[in-house]
Amino acid sequence: MKITETDSEVGIVTHLRNLPSPAAYAENELLENAFPPDWPEELNCSQIYNSNPDSWVIYESSNSEDDEIDTDDTGLSYSQRTSPDFIGWYGSFRKFKNWGIYLRIEELLIASKLMFKNLKTDGKPASVDEKIDRMLQFVIAHERFHLLTDIMVAHIEILSLNLDVGTSRSIYLKKPLPLLNEEKMANAYALRELQKKYSDSTFDVAMEYIKNNALPGYKEGPTAVEDKEYSEGLGDLFLDYYAHDDKLKNTLNLLYEIFGYGIDRASLYPSFEEIVDEIPYYFVSSKCSSDSKNSISFITSISSIEESKKFLKSLKKLKISWVEDAWKKVKGQLKSGQLEQCKFSKWIENDIFYVYVGGNRSPAVRAHLRMISRSPLKFIAEEIGDHKTMGHG
Repeated sequence: MKITETDSEVGIVTHLRNLPSPAAYAENELLENAFPPDWPEELNCSQIYNSNPDSWVIYESSNSEDDEIDTDDTGLSYSQRTSPDFIGWYGSFRKFKNWGIYLRIEELLIASKLMFKNLKTDGKPASVDEKIDRMLQFVIAHERFHLLTDIMVAHIEILSLNLDVGTSRSIYLKKPLPLLNEEKMANAYALRELQKKYSDSTFDVAMEYIKNNALPGYKEGPTAVEDKEYSEGLGDLFLDYYAHDDKLKNTLNLLYEIFGYGIDRASLYPSFEEIVDEIPYYFVSSKCSSDSKNSISFITSISSIEESKKFLKSLKKLKISWVEDAWKKVKGQLKSGQLEQCKFSKWIENDIFYVYVGGNRSPAVRAHLRMISRSPLKFIAEEIGDHKTMGHG
């Protein structure tokens, strides 16, 4: 649902952050009610990404496929360690200059081994990277839903033209405890995203784990995955914000006057596609060493690529008229973060990645790149050749 049809390059969140509301909060009140993210007070490392997580390539240094779980002295249960709001956290655009989705690196790794312990891909036990990928997408989808709900609340405030809209903001921003219906729908949304992106086995494993291990509210997510239940759940969540407070009933009644009693409450939530490029992501870690065992890297672009003597020799040896220009194009794609376009992926060996050179042109050419440094991120192109010579079958 768009709130304006003006400049299409300016996103929903940008509009909502800058658009004066009918009854804007006083700045001091906003600051007074704000609180810092629920992370360790002092973080040794922090990385910020503004690209679509679907294009990130995950690299876990040990590449171990065992499911041994790191322990600590928190005394937290498995259900707490895998709760999306413990691994990730959404900071409202209404409250924080650095709004967006925050993710704990260490907890993401632990949770992925817990939730997807029994996951198999292609009939084989899933790798650690595959488990991390699925856990990352699940948590991000869960936190995205909180953003969608935040936008829904703001949309209604603007549409209502109500001069007293502070109550709905208060309900959203000052929740002393998680709103269980919202957590239920956030998990339903996240499960639906897993269903779209991965095989049935991923969805089934996640569903079963959540049913048996999730916290109250969160564990009800599987009951709202199907289209009918999901739409009804969105409507119920809308009513949680607008039908249970005397002041807000006026807003609800006004909406009914405008749209009729048959209003599709689910349509008041924006689609994810409308905001995908607007969300900043913050990766926080309590460990400073990026080369420590079990640390995770999210490769979003590669600005430093060296070329080995072996690579340059094999490049000339190919004697394909278009290959040098195609390789230059690949380097440009990697530097600009277009990893999907050249199919940048991990290879069988640790630290080795491969790319398609020339897309689907014939003959099929592949290049292998080795990661030589994680901080700063550096690669060296080691070899290039046709896909059979490079071991791609």
